Amino acid sequence: MKIIQETGDRMVLRERPVIAYMVGGVFAVVGVFLLAYPQSFSNHPPVWYGVIGMIIGIGVMIIAETLTVTLDKTANRGNVVRKSVVRNKETNFALSEIREIQLQDVMTGGRRPKVSQQILIILRYGSSIR
Repeated sequence: MKIIQETGDRMVLRERPVIAYMVGGVFAVVGVFLLAYPQSFSNHPPVWYGVIGMIIGIGVMIIAETLTVTLDKTANRGNVVRKSVVRNKETNFALSEIREIQLQDVMTGGRRPKVSQQILIILRYGSSIR
């Protein structure tokens, strides 16, 4: 998550799903390559391998969400926007409703696990916004 704008009264944070776009792009390109040039492989993979690769790649890129968090003291408003190709969800709240903001470490698996941060906004009446 990056700080896009920071002044005394306003802060805008944004997180873009770069890894999802890269993984989706690789699957889509490999799928297209398998469909276009099946003779390039010695064992001639079935056509549906390419179709599945394209579907997975395009699907990952379509559902990947960009998260934007805006906190504005002058307007006493907070705004969380999640955008993807197929969905747009916006949550508004008053800054006075915030009980606490937590920065949580999230561990992603693999050989070399990585730690990323996730913001959790806990409101006074018990609900939370991720």
